[in-house]
Amino acid sequence: MNNNTKPSIAFVIHGLCMGGAEKFTITLLNHLHQKGYPVFLISLSEDRTLENELHPNIPIFTLLRKSKYDLSIKDKIRYVLMQNQTDKVFCINSYAYFLTKLALLKNRSIDVYLSLHSTVASNIKNYVQNLFYFRMIDPTDHIIFLCQKQKEYLSKNYFISNPNQHVINNGIDTNYFRPNKETEIIRTAARTRFNLSHDESVILKVARIAPEKGHLDAIEALYLLHDKYKEQAHLIFVGDGPSIYKYKIRKSIAERGLEDYVHFEGNQQDVRGYYQFADLFTLTSHSTETFSIAALEAMACGLPCSMTDVGGASEMIVPGVNGLLTTPHDPLSMAESWYTLLSGKPKRDLIRAHVVEHFDKRSMLAKYDAILH
Repeated sequence: MNNNTKPSIAFVIHGLCMGGAEKFTITLLNHLHQKGYPVFLISLSEDRTLENELHPNIPIFTLLRKSKYDLSIKDKIRYVLMQNQTDKVFCINSYAYFLTKLALLKNRSIDVYLSLHSTVASNIKNYVQNLFYFRMIDPTDHIIFLCQKQKEYLSKNYFISNPNQHVINNGIDTNYFRPNKETEIIRTAARTRFNLSHDESVILKVARIAPEKGHLDAIEALYLLHDKYKEQAHLIFVGDGPSIYKYKIRKSIAERGLEDYVHFEGNQQDVRGYYQFADLFTLTSHSTETFSIAALEAMACGLPCSMTDVGGASEMIVPGVNGLLTTPHDPLSMAESWYTLLSGKPKRDLIRAHVVEHFDKRSMLAKYDAILH
């Protein structure tokens, strides 16, 4: 332990790009800093998209690799940890954990925490890599899962039997994400901007644009919603990703004649206006999704949610209260759920109340305080 009465805690992450794991990391770092913990961040890339959300007094050490397999990075990690008299290291996902364990092979005095933010591997290569990384786990490490289903899946498929396992659901600031008194003004302005008629609904998807997030399935579902259910809804994508994948999505949109009904908004620093404007929130992921922060934010604003039954979605969605679950890779299932939710009259107060009761960030942070101190 350093001379400070509270332990020095390092966070190791691939970078501060726009994503749920990154927003979680910033929330926890800011909280610990506010409580007087000496904390700092080690970033393994130059991506600092979300840096402005991190408290300016929290140091960031950027350690760059020549390639993903440049294992000399472990020496840089070790140096930063030693120079800052680190007591605990909090690793975000398996690769950051693997490099940190390599850095600490000869040092058992630093406690290691692994926070896992993905569940199903996106491909066989990713699965094999994780299988290798998880072999670094030893009985003294703490493994933190975001939901019970993730714990069960990863423990079974990667043979994780570490005794120090914790399940802590993600939480959000429910005072920040809440219905706005000017919602109707926001909705009217947005409808004018997107040239929507009074009876056209809006489905919102906030997610990184990547194959595992199922944007192509969402396009097919929208086509079915128009063709089969005669519901002329619009689909708004908030998020960004590789140009080649966005090209595939746009091609699919053109092939189905949906150019006027799909809108790309890119990354947004503040998404609350979109939650106020939309009629329905959806996620169509088929892997990696674990416990969506965006879905919690949407529900805190009173939006019903349609989510694929991946990761902890079933621990978040209560059918008849806040949304419906759909089948991954099944656009018809998605379209059916969208139609059902758009046709109903959502009880927005009940949707919000469920998040406030179960997924407020104060409860989440109290649990992290308990295992870190």
